[in-house]
Amino acid sequence: MATVLIFNFYIIPKFEAQNGDKVQKDQLEAEKDKSTFSIIQSSTTLEQKWQRVEEFIIKNTGSSNRAYPLHIGNMTTSIKEETPVPLTTDEKISLLEDYVEHVPSKEIDYVSAIKKLANLYYSKGQPNQSLETFRKGESRIPGEYAAYKLSIAVNLAQSLFEQGQFVQAREVLQIFPPSGSKTLNREYFVQYVDIQMKLLLQDHQWREASKWVTQNMTEYKQQFQDPVASSNSEDEAFKQLVRMQLTLDKELVHKEATVTQVTGMVKYSDGTPIAGVGVYLREASDLNHSLTSSEMYETVSNERGEYKFYGVLPGNYQLEAGFDYEQMNGYMWARSDDDWIKAGRSQQITKNIVLHPLMEITSPSNHETITGKNVHFSWTSVPGASYYNISLWLGTDGGSIGSSFKMHIKDSELSVPVEQIYNQSTGISSHDKDGKPDSLSILGFSNPNGNMWWTVEAYDAQGHIMTSSNGYRLDTDTVGKLPFFSLKERTLTLADQLVLQGKLDDAMKRYKEDHKQNPFNVHNLQMILQLYDAKVIRASRADRSITEQEAFPYRKQLLELNPSEKNNQFRLLNYYYDRHMWSEFHASYITYQKLLVTYQESTEDKDNSYELSLYGSALLKQGEVARAIAIFKKVMTIDHDHRFIGNYLAAALLNGDSWAQVVRLAEQYPQLMGGDSDPDWMQLMQTMQGESMKNPDYRANLEANIRKLLQSQHPQQEMEKWVQAGAVQGKVQRQFLQDLSTVD
Repeated sequence: MATVLIFNFYIIPKFEAQNGDKVQKDQLEAEKDKSTFSIIQSSTTLEQKWQRVEEFIIKNTGSSNRAYPLHIGNMTTSIKEETPVPLTTDEKISLLEDYVEHVPSKEIDYVSAIKKLANLYYSKGQPNQSLETFRKGESRIPGEYAAYKLSIAVNLAQSLFEQGQFVQAREVLQIFPPSGSKTLNREYFVQYVDIQMKLLLQDHQWREASKWVTQNMTEYKQQFQDPVASSNSEDEAFKQLVRMQLTLDKELVHKEATVTQVTGMVKYSDGTPIAGVGVYLREASDLNHSLTSSEMYETVSNERGEYKFYGVLPGNYQLEAGFDYEQMNGYMWARSDDDWIKAGRSQQITKNIVLHPLMEITSPSNHETITGKNVHFSWTSVPGASYYNISLWLGTDGGSIGSSFKMHIKDSELSVPVEQIYNQSTGISSHDKDGKPDSLSILGFSNPNGNMWWTVEAYDAQGHIMTSSNGYRLDTDTVGKLPFFSLKERTLTLADQLVLQGKLDDAMKRYKEDHKQNPFNVHNLQMILQLYDAKVIRASRADRSITEQEAFPYRKQLLELNPSEKNNQFRLLNYYYDRHMWSEFHASYITYQKLLVTYQESTEDKDNSYELSLYGSALLKQGEVARAIAIFKKVMTIDHDHRFIGNYLAAALLNGDSWAQVVRLAEQYPQLMGGDSDPDWMQLMQTMQGESMKNPDYRANLEANIRKLLQSQHPQQEMEKWVQAGAVQGKVQRQFLQDLSTVD
């Protein structure tokens, strides 16, 4: 799996105007020695003042779900390109109070200003003033702008609910006219449905909540969707309603369904609370895309740094957060990929968001040129750190690409031969416009003219990340040393130059000619394999297989030159696995295991869950069900993503486990890769159980199809043939087999 990181380094100028109006820009440039607050206050006209408030506060700073300059998630991180505007919370409040008092309430930014002002009051520990802001804002809106008025009422109800004032929230929603929701836009419609649902769940009225969501899904489709429009499938607001409905229906099957209260504190590592941080609780299926206008769980931390979510539906979630620049300057949020919040299993869960100071690197740094045979990495040690990991990064035409370099380093320095960096493998990125492979990523770290940098992370004894050198350094006080360096020990070959010119076919011919002349040159072999990988990116399924076969002898030759190269040995293992070459697979697995043991002894990295999963899957495909189950049982305790749970369920079904047993297995180990493509295996097991009751031959047909699927080298193609031939009994079984065919 290729790892991509965008290295962000900011040195913020004292002040830079953001308004598109050149006249205003010139005026602001002339006033750059003044504070931002003074500049806005001294605007020549009221119209100019309100424009500046809109530009610098309403559209540019935190306290609404899409306005934070920095949004940090597990799979997505977004950074606004604009220069941060230095305004204190009190200054923002003063300007927004003036704005909402004097700007016509029919203006499009008025509702956003009200919400932002209310959230700022809440973050300062003034919840009553926050609620009063919503009430006053609503009262100022003329009756002919009912949609604006009701939008603020929805925000007020949401704020009351977040503060635990459920009775008052109900009272606000009860004054809605019967057709009130029809005047709301998509975002507020879903928010309105969501609050009503949560209030019903607070009273344990699960069935009524389900009816409420079902009723409003129908109304939503009538109000917002064209019955024949293909864009309906991309409607994120409607997807939110669908997920609500699916979760409610699934939990109604359980007699002990409950909602969860998720609380925590946003703070620095020294305990200092951070107010005004946007906090989001997001389902696993939402983690691979940025925030939408219909987030189900969002709030803002108060003056004590506290946040709280009431009425969280059962499911698997992760926290994400929005920060202003000054809150993150010189810090990072230490979090891991498997930091899941599993709601529905307990009534209250506490999870803090803690920011740690960034690490400082020493060398190489500041665009240092390395001309010798070794590179010396060094950094400032972190108290309590058990070990460190180094990653290398490379600038490409489309951004950056990189990979882990050295793991489990005990000291705060390390010297490595330059040759190891030159030979460090990377993934291959593609150009966004035409999909062509990026030449800089193909040549990788062997390019002496490449733009390289490095990062280091500190971990505690339990393997949890503590801090990193990579983060947000936004001014001269936190900038530290730049981690950029270059290697000049080697020169480009003619074949290398052809790669950089984008002449990849010519480069391949030249590398192969050079390889014949010097079969012991590692660089030539690695580049031949890189170019084959570049072909695979754009190849069809059939062409991909042919390309991998062509690359195979070169991969074996590279292993003969460097038999201890673990990554290349693993690629060979996958080659045999994909082609069901089982005798070769088992021999290769034994070799790989020896390399893995040596690696784990030297690094103390004990995670071998993927390798074990692959081995268990290989056993399953060969019909050794009992041995496969024993492997999967072990894997599920160490692989928090449960990537191979589909194969485990298939093995359990072939083993004759009851439907109740496989349902419990799916519930215990949900797939958590992150993204809306993760199958809901538990729901599949439950609905297949119901489907099986209609046909006494169903289970036998299912097991026969599972065996055929596991024995196929092209399961997804086989599935299409079986469906057309009517070999699959039932719609749900078909979906299960389709999902099973994608498990890898």
